Amino acid sequence: MGMGHYMRCLRTSTYFVGILLISSALQAHEASAGIADMMESSYLYQLRSTRSTLGGISKQACRHEDCAGETSRSCEAYYQRMERDGVLDVRVAFGYMDVSMGEPYEYAGRDLGQSPALDRPAARALRELLTTSCSWSRTEACGFTQRADDESVLEKIVRRRSGAQVLVRLRVTHASASLSHEDNTGTLRQLQSQLTALSNESFFGGLHQADALLYLGHARNGGGPDFTPVVLAPAAPGKLRKPNYAGHYLARKPGLTRMLQELRASAQRPAMISLLACSSDRHFTTSLRRASPDTALITTGDLIYYDEILNAALGNIEALVRGSCGDEFRRNLQLTPFAQREVLLRNFPGQVGP
Repeated sequence: MGMGHYMRCLRTSTYFVGILLISSALQAHEASAGIADMMESSYLYQLRSTRSTLGGISKQACRHEDCAGETSRSCEAYYQRMERDGVLDVRVAFGYMDVSMGEPYEYAGRDLGQSPALDRPAARALRELLTTSCSWSRTEACGFTQRADDESVLEKIVRRRSGAQVLVRLRVTHASASLSHEDNTGTLRQLQSQLTALSNESFFGGLHQADALLYLGHARNGGGPDFTPVVLAPAAPGKLRKPNYAGHYLARKPGLTRMLQELRASAQRPAMISLLACSSDRHFTTSLRRASPDTALITTGDLIYYDEILNAALGNIEALVRGSCGDEFRRNLQLTPFAQREVLLRNFPGQVGP
């Protein structure tokens, strides 16, 4: 299968320690194979195309200061709440995105074995896109600077129409140490534990600190968000294993349980949570709205391709950086016919419908 394969829903540290050393170790580990680099290039090509589409939307953009009536007032208040300290803190957390369908997975003619993880090359592609120059671009998803002390943090100053300057800080994390499930649970176990802890701290810790959180990964049939190597069930002889839904994810719901605990204990809940995972509306929305009724939610109504997840995430970032609301925000999220049906926006200022 290619990069657009159907990602079925395969149904926690000091944050900055060792992040640069982790990156160097990962590059050395996969340099010989080059598969991760090929994947990154493919994702980057897709994201560039998506940004071009977003540029067409921006030509007709209505920033919240320009919009009329109640929509303008509610939207302005929404962004002022997030930006009251002069910083828009956005966490973009790639979950452990394994392919665990019980079948072999090949890329560029190479069998990647049991449950390969795709989030690292996807996250690297997104960071590269966001740090490219804004020349010839009509979008805001560009021109970010990577912080020297933490390569996961990207920053950019934007000016609102009111004249206020806002520092947009994106923290983009990935969960897997390499493509290989065998290595991530074996020779790279220590490194994998560090990356899981960093991802957990960024996402779950962000429920106390961040203005907006985006999760890109598996719903684990209601057991996510998940930043750890997939827990697999026993398999029949000669067959690859599938995720252990009954014995682990459905029985324990580790991600959802922690998310709800953190939200209930939070003195500063996020203004937005975006859960770009299969059927996340059915798995998470009711519980999240009870725990944090004022938080805007972005979810999906059905199974979703990984490329659709990346498209929606980039549109989500573009809309936040621009300060979009209402129909404009929705257009940035729903770039394809599939997304128009299945990517759902709830409890957001200026929107029409549920």
